Amino acid sequence: MTHSQEGVRLTIILGAGASRAYARSPYPLLKDLLPALLDLAARPDSRLGLYRHRLAYALGPLLRIPVDQLAAPSSSQGEVDRVLSMLLAERSELPQLDEAFRHLEGLRPPELAERTYWALAGSVGVFMNEKYAEDIWAGEAVTDERPERLTRSKSTTSVDQAHRELIQVIDCLVGSESDVEVVDLNYDCVLEQVHYSMGSNVNFGWDVYRAQQIVPDGPLGVTLSQRARLPGASPRDTRRPLFRVPLVKPHGDRCTFLRGRDAVFYSGGRYSQTNTGLLQQELADPKACDEYLRSSIVPPSDSDFRYRSRFYSQEERRFVEAVATSRTILSIGWRAAGTDDCYQQRFAKLAPASRRVLAIDRGGLAEEQQLRGRWSQLLGGEVEVSTYMSGLCEAAIDWVRRELNKRR
Repeated sequence: MTHSQEGVRLTIILGAGASRAYARSPYPLLKDLLPALLDLAARPDSRLGLYRHRLAYALGPLLRIPVDQLAAPSSSQGEVDRVLSMLLAERSELPQLDEAFRHLEGLRPPELAERTYWALAGSVGVFMNEKYAEDIWAGEAVTDERPERLTRSKSTTSVDQAHRELIQVIDCLVGSESDVEVVDLNYDCVLEQVHYSMGSNVNFGWDVYRAQQIVPDGPLGVTLSQRARLPGASPRDTRRPLFRVPLVKPHGDRCTFLRGRDAVFYSGGRYSQTNTGLLQQELADPKACDEYLRSSIVPPSDSDFRYRSRFYSQEERRFVEAVATSRTILSIGWRAAGTDDCYQQRFAKLAPASRRVLAIDRGGLAEEQQLRGRWSQLLGGEVEVSTYMSGLCEAAIDWVRRELNKRR
């Protein structure tokens, strides 16, 4: 970066396009997620027994399949298999994830609604962790139960170069005393994985400036709820580091877990700290109460269950504040469409200002025009939109470098 970039205030928004570009093991789009969860359940892997049980319990009500016999941890494997077989046969009838959560929240009695809702959130967390494992092992399914396979460090050779280049851009910016925030709307922690594997000196993560709690390392088979009670689950140092990049997570992710209204536990993208904790031992474990941890993965909605934790409203506010205080926004694969359409209402309160948007996406002329119009609609005021329509790649990051070296 050149000296002209000192003082840049940049917000980077990571949408689905940022994850889809992670070519070794692409993560599915929201609309494809529930069928993908079933595909994982069909895998012959003994580690996934509780995952299969939870998933059957959560998805059965979506297709009016009775799940009363799955309510107890001691439910028979035959009953789990029966429900999963029915779900697989009707997988094309499954709704999108946000619609599934809304349906489950409306179930009666309330205990069924709560247990199925958080069972689904936990299942998504397991799936995301397995996708990460596939990336670690070059696309192979992790079926070996040996502890060393679950704790081995991620190889830097498996990281896509475009994401590495993006981290280098961030490093250069914060090194020149610029302020950078990253809003990650995905569940997969891809950028954290990249950052962790590169050994970057930048203090990067959801925990920057926050007295959050960390899920400590522990023996295999220990649940997250048990780990959260260990002495290592303590607040991090919140002193301002020299190089810092805060992450904002409005939709939660596979590395962040909640308890009660206020407690947040974050594992920073490391596979070994989340894998066995997600495979909890009791069906009743993912409940929205003070005793148990639950996955934070919930799409944007006006869900009462979602807002029982302050995490989501706080993260949404940080997202809006980051955009409000930035004059340059880098958007990668995000159009504020579908379930994210709610952000138009959130951004409506922004004060008119002159802003510049660098948008990386995919499509032709029609999609480019639509993208320009969408950003003008979202931000109001005077908006200059520059686009790169060949998706996230090394050439796209080179384009970002050139654009950032121009006038701000």
